[in-house]
Amino acid sequence: DHGRERAGSWDDEDPMDTSSGGLRGFMRRLAGQGQDEGKPMRTHSISKAHRSASRDSFRGAGLGGFDGLGGFDDMGKRRSNGERDPGRSKLGATMVATVVGLGVIVTVLTLGADNHSTFSLKHSSTTAITSSTPQSISSTNLATDSASNSASRSVDADAGNGGSVQPHANPTMSHAHSKTNGLSHAHPTMMHVNTHSKHGGNANQDQGREKKRKGSTVASDQGSLSLLLSISNDYTNQGESDTGEGYSHITVGRVVEPMRETTLAMSLADESGSDLSTCYWLIEQASGTAGVVNGAYTYSEDVVEPEGVSVAHTFAAPATYSVSVTCTDADSGFHTLSTSVECVYVRRELRDLSSADMTSFLDTFAVMMGTSTKEGRKTYGANYRSLDYYVRLHLKGAGSRNADQIHDGMGVLTQHATMTSDFELSMQTVAPSLSVPYWDYTIDSAAFKVEDKGDASVFFETEFWVSNFGSTSSRKHSIDSGRFADQQVSLASEDDEVKSPYGFLRAPWNLNPSSSVTRFHKMCGLNPRAAYAWPTCENHYALTFQQKTWYDWVWTVSYLPHGPVHAWIGGMGGTCDGADLSDWLESSYEQKVKLNMFGVLKNMWRSEMIEMPKYCSEGSECTVQCVKDSNKFVHKFTAQLKGFGGVPDDIMSNFTEAAIMDMADRLLCGKQLYPGDHLEAASPVEASFWPIHPTLDRLYQYKTLVDPFHGTAWDVTVMDDGDDDAHKFCELDSDSDCLGHHPGDLTVGTSVVRQSSGAYTLETVSNAEALAAVTPGSGYTMPYVYQNFKWAHCTSSTSGAVAFPSVGDVAAFR
Repeated sequence: DHGRERAGSWDDEDPMDTSSGGLRGFMRRLAGQGQDEGKPMRTHSISKAHRSASRDSFRGAGLGGFDGLGGFDDMGKRRSNGERDPGRSKLGATMVATVVGLGVIVTVLTLGADNHSTFSLKHSSTTAITSSTPQSISSTNLATDSASNSASRSVDADAGNGGSVQPHANPTMSHAHSKTNGLSHAHPTMMHVNTHSKHGGNANQDQGREKKRKGSTVASDQGSLSLLLSISNDYTNQGESDTGEGYSHITVGRVVEPMRETTLAMSLADESGSDLSTCYWLIEQASGTAGVVNGAYTYSEDVVEPEGVSVAHTFAAPATYSVSVTCTDADSGFHTLSTSVECVYVRRELRDLSSADMTSFLDTFAVMMGTSTKEGRKTYGANYRSLDYYVRLHLKGAGSRNADQIHDGMGVLTQHATMTSDFELSMQTVAPSLSVPYWDYTIDSAAFKVEDKGDASVFFETEFWVSNFGSTSSRKHSIDSGRFADQQVSLASEDDEVKSPYGFLRAPWNLNPSSSVTRFHKMCGLNPRAAYAWPTCENHYALTFQQKTWYDWVWTVSYLPHGPVHAWIGGMGGTCDGADLSDWLESSYEQKVKLNMFGVLKNMWRSEMIEMPKYCSEGSECTVQCVKDSNKFVHKFTAQLKGFGGVPDDIMSNFTEAAIMDMADRLLCGKQLYPGDHLEAASPVEASFWPIHPTLDRLYQYKTLVDPFHGTAWDVTVMDDGDDDAHKFCELDSDSDCLGHHPGDLTVGTSVVRQSSGAYTLETVSNAEALAAVTPGSGYTMPYVYQNFKWAHCTSSTSGAVAFPSVGDVAAFR
């Protein structure tokens, strides 16, 4: 009968004895677990039902009063609605109690703001029961019969006769709160505990001793100890810090990652003249529900019980976990900490990934590239989807004739955020520790801004690009090295409504005859630099601090802050390389038209001024068919020359309709034109596509933290952004109803979101719901956070010398 077998014999034992019948058995009884005498405590898991039964028998032994300590038995405490309280103790109360018959004094300190609790147990001859409510986080000291203790611990005159105990202010520990994003969070490492001397608690014996530990000076002359919980993994061991800063639901220093081995270690933060001998842990998932419909992750109801001052543990899924630890020291001290940690995925910058994680990301992409959804689900489960699924999803959303549901409008951020979330979950079915990285392309522009005068062509020859995404053949324009060498574009099925004339999963306006993933890195043979400057630190800084409304921000983010990356990688090819408009236009206008030829091609097709062959056989030459009999043709083509080429009205007015038709023949009609795959509706086929849009998500989150938007997000009817521009939901508002860009429109993909139960599920959401889900604050429901919100590389003069303020100091820039 767990917890009962030795309860009647404790009076005959030394409770501090570390044998199974002493402290070890006592500790397990407090936790609701019995231990056979003489058997070592082992690391194992126990079910909740088993632990509950053990705890009931423990109470039956007449020791159930420990529940009242508010922090020791709260592993089993439940809220009124039946949900588990994740390791949280009673708030704002300090309780000191004596267990009669055990000859020990138990002191529990609960911290009101962060809901962590600590617990300490030592021998003492004193028997007293008292309580007080501290006004600040500090050591609470128990009066003893020792006069020296009474003198040094600031106890009331009547304390020795059962009077109340006054909190003893510890100047070092009284600042246990730090400000993060204007919210109060507990110090992530310092937990205060009270202990007493094994020989009567003479605090003066250690008076004046101090010790520096991890940058903090902690006085130990009162015999006051602090438990330090440190959490580390392979990234923090390499210097990563402050993960989770800016997220109100996360305490920095209390972040763990799913399926990544984590080291949890306890230590004494003060010099106590004693070291920890060992620790006993209880680790339990405190949020989430097993068996939910559309569940994204697998949840466990087991309690894990490792042993040691330092233990390795792998958290199974995103959730809140309760962690309770009981440690002994060399002087038979007994110290307990109860806290919680948040398990989330961490999205890191591409270059900050470990070599193992970068390899895993690329290899997993290759698995999704080569494994169908049907076959993959047999191996990886119901949440697996192939790469072609996401190519089709993006292609259908962006390749319609009269609308683009995911670009050129207000849905661009949320549509891509949900799709990336779905894709990330699929990757995690193959490699559970993975998260989609983000690509901060301002790092690259800072590197080649001066030396290469902003010419991003050099980037595609760097070791970083070639080793991860492969080099590009200058002749075939295909990938010719690495794991993605000669990567193929899949053929469309009969059920695919959107496909290229050659039958590939490409945009309908793409006349590329090659089955290979294609990159040009040029626009009709021209260096893209003149029209598509690689995004810079200044661009992202301006996006954050100059765009004051959500409307202006989201319309800006679609283009300059990220669009050029697609243009540089994909580029534009075909017969437009040799197009010559010099008979009509000076070179500057001609170059601008050719640099934007992918836009001319798409817009003319969407306006139905050009048509593509319905079917092109392999090896045949398919060309653009201009609808010249339409009286709108000249008008539409003129608009492209003026819009993309910047040709002014006074010059265009000099051309006859015949001359404009001739220019169309020279540039467009009867020509075989096609963009590279990164610059068209099927761009998810490239591995480098996926880290691009998380960068926009990260910028949005940073913006909301440091310089929140003015006004309501999607309400274009009340926009007041200081200009006279007409407000619209999408670029094609005259030809469509802007499906995909209204707040109530559903996103084309599904997203992983956290439910009120704490469980993460895969759901179809609206744009407004998706935006709320990725907005840091009380409504944040995503299973990931970003590594940090820092742009240290932007402060150098070569990168533009702009300083992004820290999210830790909101007042500095609001």
